[in-house]
Amino acid sequence: MVGEVSRDAMPGSFVLVLGKEGTPFGWGLWNPKSRMPLRIVSHSLEEIDDETFFENAIRRAAQLRRGALKLDAGTDSYRAIHGDADFMPGIVADKFADVLSVEITNLAAWQRLPKWLPLLHECFDTKRVVVSVDAKDGLVAVKGWLETSAVQAVDLAAKVWDAGVRTLIYTDITRDGTLEGLDAPPITVMRGVWRGELIAGGGVRDADDLKLLETLGVEGAIVGRSLYEGTLRYGDW
Repeated sequence: MVGEVSRDAMPGSFVLVLGKEGTPFGWGLWNPKSRMPLRIVSHSLEEIDDETFFENAIRRAAQLRRGALKLDAGTDSYRAIHGDADFMPGIVADKFADVLSVEITNLAAWQRLPKWLPLLHECFDTKRVVVSVDAKDGLVAVKGWLETSAVQAVDLAAKVWDAGVRTLIYTDITRDGTLEGLDAPPITVMRGVWRGELIAGGGVRDADDLKLLETLGVEGAIVGRSLYEGTLRYGDW
């Protein structure tokens, strides 16, 4: 249970955690709007710098995979960052040759992604990145879609663009897997602000949805259940 919280602790902050007696307990990520408001990332009792901690975590992850395990000798595709297992809660990144596919599941990781991306490219020898944005009512969804943040999806898109992202996967989670058809307005809004390649999903039912995306200028679609149920067939695009 979390007791008193400093007024300086903002959503997404890297904070010092104190025990009941007021002695240092460790360091964590704070978000009062989350179902897990405090996520411990280190039990170190020493002073830790936010940026340095996560930079070191990325470098350790790369050293493990590329140095100790020598994954590059056998494949050019593997999981580069695996969330908490790499002391990087909220981010999963997969390497496919020179492309990183990134999925973010908490606010703290979204806030830090622009700073993490250049180091990820450096450590894993990648050049391009694809970022997935899941949204509900225009707000970024996190925690496996259980929560929405206060971050507007279009604002986040602008930030990751500035960080060098040129391909965005945008999913409307209110329709994902429903076969109800795409909800055009939010996709239209995202298309209006996103200048790079856009891949959209959430409710794709049939070829009419693919035609809609083509009309909107969207380059790709996420399909799943529609293929399984047979409402969309190979050759319909």
